[in-house]
Amino acid sequence: MTDLEQRCAGLGATGLSLGLVSGGRVHTFDRGFSERTCAMFATVSLDTALPGPATMRSAQPQFFEDAAMTLARYPRAAGILAGTDLGAAACLPLIRTSEPIVMGYLALHYEGARHFDAAQKAKLWIAMTATSKAVERLLVQAGNRPADAQRGASVGGLRFELAGLREAMETGADIEQAKAMLIERFGLNADQSWNVLRRISNGNNRKVKSIARDLCGTDRRGG
Repeated sequence: MTDLEQRCAGLGATGLSLGLVSGGRVHTFDRGFSERTCAMFATVSLDTALPGPATMRSAQPQFFEDAAMTLARYPRAAGILAGTDLGAAACLPLIRTSEPIVMGYLALHYEGARHFDAAQKAKLWIAMTATSKAVERLLVQAGNRPADAQRGASVGGLRFELAGLREAMETGADIEQAKAMLIERFGLNADQSWNVLRRISNGNNRKVKSIARDLCGTDRRGG
């Protein structure tokens, strides 16, 4: 199992799609689908009415809690889901860190229905950010040719330098959950909640992630 597949599995996903755009075409790398399905959707137009291309056009993430929600919006996705137990999906845009340009998308597929709560979305956001950085590096190495980058990703086992992604996802989720708790309990906004965490961190000479984990633990225990 590749690094990216392991990280996606750690989020509960059983399938993934990674799409990279070039000249109005989206080149896709899939895991968890039949060879026939992978071949059918290996390259599609950016204008195609499918979740991946649509996410790239809008540059906004999409969350589908079950297959019915996906098919209601994108009927053509039936060709992807046919013969699988996949239902829920999260489709995330991959955006360059140096400039606001969409490079592709990362889609995580789950068996059955799934509700994406704030903590889950926070983990997915961190995965999206880390994958964007890795894909940007991969594209640079491939001379900004997505087809070559896709081939290199496959041959090289998708080694996207994501060794620290699991910890980053867990840490980020704890911080986002702690911020959400402060917002809900004390009526703060996002910036104010972050400043509170930083002040507690500085005052106790501890890392923010440690403070966040303590707060999340207290909240789960009903403190």
